[in-house]
Amino acid sequence: MFWLTSLIGLEAYAIFSNSTLSLPLYIRTLNFLHPPLAILAAAGLYRMYGTTEKPHLGNLMKSAAIAAILIIASLNCYSLYSAISLEERYMGYHWLYKTQEYKAGTWIAATTSSLTIAGDMKVAYLMRDYFHAEADVLQGYRYLAEERESQPQILFIYSQMFKNGYVVGYHGVDLPQNWMEKASELNLVYSNGLASLYAGENT
Repeated sequence: MFWLTSLIGLEAYAIFSNSTLSLPLYIRTLNFLHPPLAILAAAGLYRMYGTTEKPHLGNLMKSAAIAAILIIASLNCYSLYSAISLEERYMGYHWLYKTQEYKAGTWIAATTSSLTIAGDMKVAYLMRDYFHAEADVLQGYRYLAEERESQPQILFIYSQMFKNGYVVGYHGVDLPQNWMEKASELNLVYSNGLASLYAGENT
């Protein structure tokens, strides 16, 4: 109960405050509350099963507990499958980096380290935090989604953008249908099948 109470207080802060942490805390409400609520539910089911005097009710409680365990296990397995294998938009796929994306980052770091790379949040985390290069999230989105945006120095495109869009915040947002035409206006300077780099004319 102390665990649950502290989490409810934290989520109340996230909902009613104007902090920069409000959104990250708010969207993780179920993740935070799941463990203590699961413990309380398990304790309740166990107590009900232990105090049941009628045999058929005991069997019913046992079946309900088994069904609950199977449902929870199935949901957890599907969540992992959705995030890792399907790479669904709302399952944190942008934290999963592939070898080809690292190779593209390595090419940038070795040849154009002084330039600013335009790419989504996945690209920005890779280039800024791993390769210590300059990255601009909004420039890439504006160039691909808006009409009057100057060409980026380097535009980083990876294959998952075609399915999930451009990661601006916590998940991908859709790009216009002709967004690859905007990318094709730049010069393709690197490609390995899953990651491509485009350079502006003035680069």
